[in-house]
Amino acid sequence: MTVFGNGLVIFVVLNPRHRRRLSSITYKLLANLAAADFLVGLFGNPSAALQQDYLWPPEYYSCLFLTCFRLSLTRVSMCTFLAIALERFVAIRFPFTYQKHFQTRGKAVILLAVIWLTGFTDGMIPLYGWNLGWNLANQCDYRKLIPNNYSIFGVFVEFIPFVTIITIVSIYVFMVVRRHSRQIATLEVATPTETSAPTNNTSDHAHSLKRELKAAKKCFIIIQFRQ
Repeated sequence: MTVFGNGLVIFVVLNPRHRRRLSSITYKLLANLAAADFLVGLFGNPSAALQQDYLWPPEYYSCLFLTCFRLSLTRVSMCTFLAIALERFVAIRFPFTYQKHFQTRGKAVILLAVIWLTGFTDGMIPLYGWNLGWNLANQCDYRKLIPNNYSIFGVFVEFIPFVTIITIVSIYVFMVVRRHSRQIATLEVATPTETSAPTNNTSDHAHSLKRELKAAKKCFIIIQFRQ
């Protein structure tokens, strides 16, 4: 189910039919999140099931690499969540700066590269030496391979700060979305005598703001659902 659902998201975003409509950096980040979860479902979960039963792999470095690979994909998902939240914050808080400097393919590629590099650099830390070594029972067991202090480090230095930032930013974005939605609705129902004649710039700004608010609502729902 994980592989199918996330594979479908990747297919929709990368489909040439939808490429123009879903070309913003927001959808690229959502596709990146789906790609990380897709790899978890395709490789991470089966290898974890085999490791749980001590069936495979029987060799130390193979076991350690697969364990770190799963940790890295988890870190990539966390970094993507954080990037989505901050990207929506910038889009809502600084719309003109966002449209001018962030809506480029090059910036999206750099951001995705940083996310994957950060995730794998962090997730591969046990491979660099922060591990318990190979156990005497010759079993590929996460609990006998990864030390507790590394797990505590991941919870208090990474997970809790990430979740706190994502939650605060998401609540802020949600409040701004509600306020701006009401302002747009009021502007649309206002009579010509009550407001000055709208200019093209005002209309374009309202349309752009609607698009960003719509994307923010989707991201807010996804973030809260996946937390």
